Amino acid sequence: MQSEHDIMVHGIPNVPDANAILRQELDVHKNKLGPIKWLRMGPNRGFHKTNYAFLRYEDASVHEEAVTLLNRVGIPRTSIWFEINPRPTTTDHHRQEESVTPRVSGLIDELREEKRKLEQKTKELEQQRREADAAKQQASNARSELTENRRLMSDLHDRVNQLEVSKHQLQAQLNNSRDLVRDLLAEQEPRTWIPQSRNLSRLSTTTNEFVSVQLLARPTTNKNHRFNGGP
Repeated sequence: MQSEHDIMVHGIPNVPDANAILRQELDVHKNKLGPIKWLRMGPNRGFHKTNYAFLRYEDASVHEEAVTLLNRVGIPRTSIWFEINPRPTTTDHHRQEESVTPRVSGLIDELREEKRKLEQKTKELEQQRREADAAKQQASNARSELTENRRLMSDLHDRVNQLEVSKHQLQAQLNNSRDLVRDLLAEQEPRTWIPQSRNLSRLSTTTNEFVSVQLLARPTTNKNHRFNGGP
């Protein structure tokens, strides 16, 4: 079974993003050592100040040169040092470690799907909330409109009642005016009396007798009547 020796990295400061920081420092020598195949940190040990890692280049034949170079130039502001791992790492071991990646990837995909569903559900709930708010506003507007219509109907009813009262008042005034006109016409009509006697020339001077209007309208004359010695 084929085996290879990785590079062990010691004294890595136990800080967040230590893997990314160390990889960035190692990539400075990429032109001489080639690309890194992997850099795997040890388990997170919060109670330790430092951690360790396993480093492998794409070309494992540079490992001896890499250890010599990296120990010589060092990693700035750290006490990191490198050595060849005395225990070889078999090909099957690599495959076993790499087989974890699909499981983790699957979990990540599941989490992303759950996140997508949650976001979709959140959007649906937000849309329902907006629709509920719109319906509530419409109901409020409808209630306000109904209240206004009721107020207008009440005002219209009051106006009709006022017009009805005015109508009765005008009718009473009209009836009173008719009665007044009838009374005035009755007072202005002339009062006449025609006597029973044929002698219309003699006018009564008593207060209980009346003279014909036609007689009063004739002019006076000095000519004597023939029955009284006239011609």
